Amino acid sequence: MPVSSEVTDRVSPRERDVAADLSIEEIYRKHAHVVLRRAATILRDENEALDVLQHIFLSLVDSPEKFEGRSAVTTWLYRVTTNTCLNRLRDRQNRERLARERLDPGPGARQRDASEWVMARELIDRMPDELAMVTIYHAIDGMTQSEIAEVLGCSRRHVGHLLERAAEWARSLDEVTE
Repeated sequence: MPVSSEVTDRVSPRERDVAADLSIEEIYRKHAHVVLRRAATILRDENEALDVLQHIFLSLVDSPEKFEGRSAVTTWLYRVTTNTCLNRLRDRQNRERLARERLDPGPGARQRDASEWVMARELIDRMPDELAMVTIYHAIDGMTQSEIAEVLGCSRRHVGHLLERAAEWARSLDEVTE
């Protein structure tokens, strides 16, 4: 699949000539080793680096317009690889932190009994999707509002408003059932 002419209009004449002639397959053949080496360096895990390599090039196949042509192909791949790897590291750290917290809730923390989990699950099942999602991220996964905002692609303030609406929704449901 050749890179679109729209992309080639935003780069230098030399880069435009190169990009116009390159298919994604050719970009893969010429630059995959750079992506793999960068990912392996950051992640320190060859298998995860291979996953990143696959993710980046499948993403490029699905949406070739992601390469906007503002830089050389290698520069763009280097930046995308770095960002993808950093996101994976953050995700890994969050998963590890959450797993530790779930396994060891800390001194003085009481374990929720089964009836509380059942009630919470029933409440979340009845919530509108957007409110349920932020409630799960915040109450169950233990994510901060900033982390939730990053996952949802919105502002931290919006997440705060959603959490307030979820609490109001739960209170109103509680009043109806009393």
